[in-house]
Parts: sequence; C-alpha cells; structure tokens
Amino acid sequence: MFKQIIPFILFIILISSKIYAQGISTGSISGQINNQEEEPLVDANVTAIHQPTMTEYNTISRNNGRYNLPNLKIGGPYTLKFSYVGYQKVVRDSIYVDLGQNRLISVEMLEKADQMQEVEVVGQKDPYEDASAGINTNISKDDLNNLPSLDRSFKEFTRLTPQKGEGLSFAGRNNFYNNLTVDGSLLNNSFGLSPLPGGQTNAQPLSLDAIQSVKVALTPYNVTQSGFTGSGINLVTRSGTNQFKGSVYSYFRSANLVGNKVDDTELETKDFNRRQYGFRAGGPIVED
Repeated sequence: MFKQIIPFILFIILISSKIYAQGISTGSISGQINNQEEEPLVDANVTAIHQPTMTEYNTISRNNGRYNLPNLKIGGPYTLKFSYVGYQKVVRDSIYVDLGQNRLISVEMLEKADQMQEVEVVGQKDPYEDASAGINTNISKDDLNNLPSLDRSFKEFTRLTPQKGEGLSFAGRNNFYNNLTVDGSLLNNSFGLSPLPGGQTNAQPLSLDAIQSVKVALTPYNVTQSGFTGSGINLVTRSGTNQFKGSVYSYFRSANLVGNKVDDTELETKDFNRRQYGFRAGGPIVED
C-alpha cells in the first residue's frame, strides 16, 4: 500500500514546485505613512483604485507606518487614497505600475484644523520609487503600439534590452536557457527544436494584439523569478475595461520593398509577398 502512495506523493510535490516556479504577472505599491513630526501612523487606511476597471485594493499601515498593496493589475492609472482619523485625506493620481515593479509612494499626513490655511503642495519624483533590483527591461503597451515591427512578434521588441544578442540570446547565453511565461504560466518549447513554440512553422506563440506588456529579466534579485540563466521573458495579456475598445490592422511586405545591393555587391533576393490582416475588440461583460 505504501509503495502505491509514493508515486502519488511525488506527483503532488512535482506539481507544487511547478506552480511555485511560475512567473509574475502583477505589480505592487508600498511606502511609508508619517505625520508632520515624521512619526509613523499605525492603521492608516490605504485604497488604490484601478481607474479603467474601478477595481479597489485596500490595506492598512503596520506598526512602523509601512503599507503594502501586492498583486495589482499592471498599467493604470491608479488613484491612491490615504485616510486617518484626525488627519486630512491625501490623494495621489495618475500612478502607473509596471510588470513586477514595486512603486514606492510615501506620504506625510497633516492634522485637521478648524480653520484651513493656505497649503502649498509640492510634488517631486521619488528617486527610489522602484524598489525592484537587478537588470530588467519593461516594454509597455505604448511601446508595443508605437514602435515599428516587421514580423509582428514580441521578439522584435526584446531588442530594447541592451544585453540582447542574436535571436533570443541574452547576456551571451544560448536561447534554450531562457524561460518564457504568459501571465505567469510556462510556455517553453519542450522539444528544444526552437526557442519558441511554433518557431519551426514561422508562427507566433501569441498574437501581438493580445499582449499588454513584456518584461525581460536578466538578473532579478527576486525569489519568485527563477528557472533560467539567460533571461526570463514574461508576457502579460490584455484584459477588458469599462470601455469598449478595438483596433484594425493591415501589414504588407513584398520583394519590392527589400534591397538587393550592398555597395557594389548585388544580392540574390527571393520573390515573396506577405499580407496580414486582423482586428481586436474588448469591453466589459459586467461593468466594475
């Protein structure tokens, strides 16, 4: 009986380790809440509102005045609200969170007064607002929409990483040492015949229009990112908002658009004609 249970136990351990090793697909916001005397405020209320979906994330500050809002949808904008009994509310707008990023936003709350005096609010960028460490490249939705692409593949946008070599090689490592995830789930080529699934058929594992952001991690000092010695590439897919949105695209390439001469040397070019058409649409099934 015990011998029959052993394979089942090993299977459960293997599945658990696979789930633990999955990539990340969210961001976080953390910081410090103090009063005018720079004393920490305990149990202050913090609310982050994701404006496109009106999703709310709530927490309170700890004994040292620190707070943490994990597992936030990437992108934004977010509205961050701070409240505490006897103190004026503080609101921060237009906050964006990148993939795997920990935005550091600290505030100083003022006591309420019977007569409100003129208050000058001065804002500045916190030089340590990103608490993440290591060599990472975040490719946002704006980058995917505005930068040119020949093959409509996320691989082309990974060129924004300075350490990228030929193909999907990073920091001098073979591309088979990478780890590709989509929304935290593994999407590696198990056969090892090409760096990406469907690579031998010139197909893309995921449509470019389905991707919201891409993160390329080379040396992340984060225990949740592992399983590679080249790079960890994590794709985050789009999600619906409270507004209906869509786009239509058409791409065309042919041999007439390819050069056939370098200096005095003529090159042989093959005749080809490629056309791509498509569209995407998204919106709320149920608002908020």
